[in-house]
Amino acid sequence: MEGFAGRTVRFAQLSAGTADGIERPDSSDYGVIETDPALTLLVRDPLNIFYIGMNRDFAPFDDMRVRQAMAMAVNRQRIVDLFFPEKSLVADQFLPPAMFGYSEDPGWYEHDPVAAGSLLADAGYPEGFDLTLNYRDVERRYLPAPELVAAEIAVQLSAIDIDVTIEVMDSGPFVEATQAGEIPFYLLGWTVDWPDPTNMLDFHFGPQSVQFGAGFPDLWDVLTAARSTTDTSTRLALYQEATALIKQHAPMIPVAHAADAVAYQADVTGAHASPTGVERFAVMNPAGRAELVFTEVAEPSGLYCGDESDGPSLSACA
Repeated sequence: MEGFAGRTVRFAQLSAGTADGIERPDSSDYGVIETDPALTLLVRDPLNIFYIGMNRDFAPFDDMRVRQAMAMAVNRQRIVDLFFPEKSLVADQFLPPAMFGYSEDPGWYEHDPVAAGSLLADAGYPEGFDLTLNYRDVERRYLPAPELVAAEIAVQLSAIDIDVTIEVMDSGPFVEATQAGEIPFYLLGWTVDWPDPTNMLDFHFGPQSVQFGAGFPDLWDVLTAARSTTDTSTRLALYQEATALIKQHAPMIPVAHAADAVAYQADVTGAHASPTGVERFAVMNPAGRAELVFTEVAEPSGLYCGDESDGPSLSACA
């Protein structure tokens, strides 16, 4: 892994042959890559989630009605249509459809600003309120255009008289602060490390997590029961119950399961697209060239291979 560059530069490097592979080409370039015999495009299943987090240790998110109103106010379909690659999915729950435990019911709250405003009034906020929305200054698989998405969310929430101030943070301090439960309202996401609901749900909603504030004991009980049995049908029913409880408590708003891809020179043997987003470079051979050059989207926050909060760090050690 040699460089970290924006989408246009990454694609230019691939086209010029100065990179053997690139992470996340722009979806508008998919057709060009697919029709070029010198290049190969490999699309990943969207095993990730982008969500808007709300910490109920901070007002006004200590009121479930406010969190539910926020969920109704955000137009998830519009965000995905405007800012996510083709083949991305609008999220109706935390788990992606390709993962065991996904529930066909109950779905998420429908976009309804009128109902959202009414619920805010019931909660004691008839004239709305002010909020700060935090996000980190990096592109991630689950959030390819954070600055544009943050601006769109601010516009959408203004329809229910919520005045949003956007605040950008460095990636490392941002992740530390969210995991410590210190940020009230933020953009974040997750790409699976292994395709089981425990990896996504336990980390975010288990008793050790404080990123959404004080947890929900009823949800803890269901997650504990689900990871304590190997019976498939029992686990499925429990994870579907957990999804219903997450919708009820609404500690976050699931927005998108982002599609993405990797692209390689066609002569790279062993080239693949890992569903977890961490390719194994050691199994690839760039047609006898002295080194494999792979251009990432961002600089790793560190080189600790167990840092599951930072995809580029995991990739750098692969």
